[in-house]
Amino acid sequence: MRSTGGSTTSSALCSRSFPTGRPARPARSAPADTPFLFDSNGNAGNTAWWNGRIVGSWVQDGQDPAAPVLLLVPDDLARDARSALEQQAERLTAWLDGVRITNVYASPQMRGARLP
Repeated sequence: MRSTGGSTTSSALCSRSFPTGRPARPARSAPADTPFLFDSNGNAGNTAWWNGRIVGSWVQDGQDPAAPVLLLVPDDLARDARSALEQQAERLTAWLDGVRITNVYASPQMRGARLP
């Protein structure tokens, strides 16, 4: 979390995040994005959060031995949000140090579907 001129912003990358059950999901993600961020049973896969909302997801590069974290976020995501999430991805990549995270709850976006 960081303060930007009196307002506080936050970014996070989560694995197998459960954003407080099905009824709260529309409040946590854009309605058009929800089918891409949750699997057919309603489980969230790896999620990218900005200011309390799910804005996309993340995966690890399956071809690179270093297994860097790759963001899957909309092209029109605000520059400050993208920058903060990229920093989080770099931190997570360094912390994982080549270890691959396996998630049985892979959302459609994690399997290659693009957000609308």
